Amino acid sequence: MALRSKWTLRIDGIQTRLRIGSESSEPRSVQVNLKVSGLLDTKPLLPEQCFDHEVMRRWITEIWPHSDATRLLESRVNELAGWVFSTDRRILEVSIALSLDDGPAGTGRIGIEREIPRRQFEMLAIPPRSARRDRRLETATA
Repeated sequence: MALRSKWTLRIDGIQTRLRIGSESSEPRSVQVNLKVSGLLDTKPLLPEQCFDHEVMRRWITEIWPHSDATRLLESRVNELAGWVFSTDRRILEVSIALSLDDGPAGTGRIGIEREIPRRQFEMLAIPPRSARRDRRLETATA
């Protein structure tokens, strides 16, 4: 068995558009900061020995925007956490920050941030709507 070390992947400042608010709401500009940590090979030699940042980026920008509206930004945090944990069993913790970029001029960003260990997430059994790996993304990468 290969020696493993804790690795952290950071994806900062990704812009996406999500429907947050009422069911008829228009998509809103959201900035996503994502940090995932887990145990990987200490000396990775192949891409599959690392976290797949490109799959995460593509899901956030291309697939997630097509999801149903949610009332709360907090729901989106849990949804993203569920999806991330479902993509790679090696991920032990995620930290997610979502900020709305479309507030009135001069108000800055309004956002929410959460750090979630996998164990806590699974114990709470938060039912993420998009937790399964999206088949559209797998087809697009094949």
